[in-house]
Amino acid sequence: MVLGPAMVLSEFKRRVTATLEEFFSSGDVEEALRSIMEMGCSIYHYSIVKCAISLSLDRNERERELVSKFLSASYPTVLPTEQLGKGFERVFEAIDDLEIDVPGASSIVSTFVARALVDGARGLHSGVCRSAVHMCALCTTQVSGSSKNEIISPVILCPARDPPASLPDGPPGRGPRRRNCGGG
Repeated sequence: MVLGPAMVLSEFKRRVTATLEEFFSSGDVEEALRSIMEMGCSIYHYSIVKCAISLSLDRNERERELVSKFLSASYPTVLPTEQLGKGFERVFEAIDDLEIDVPGASSIVSTFVARALVDGARGLHSGVCRSAVHMCALCTTQVSGSSKNEIISPVILCPARDPPASLPDGPPGRGPRRRNCGGG
């Protein structure tokens, strides 16, 4: 009897990355979800959000749309509100590094948040938006709309990408991060 997850987080992320790469080729949402569920690591499912978004950032619109469909299909069975929210928080924590690698990443990420909200992840509204504001004291996230029929448009406006002096800097000496599932 296994009491914890079937593998460590780093192995889970490696397998999720392989599953998502295959998903980008096939477009088969159900197969990707089945593969992830078979891993038996629901405690790590939050990392799927960061992995999927990070992998899609330097790809084209087709892959980003596939990720949106994948996240939508994952909610709430594979990615309940808590896991989805925690996953978006991990993306927000890495947004400065992602922005270095992919200028405009903040805008792309805001599109993923909007899609999650439109697709019914209403429990994310306050938690995810609070995290988006927290990621940079100069950033503001505005989310309008209260029903699935309304347009929800989170906009992350950041007039300066450098954090103010009152916020701690990231780890010293870190170069651009590779867009994969590593680190968080």
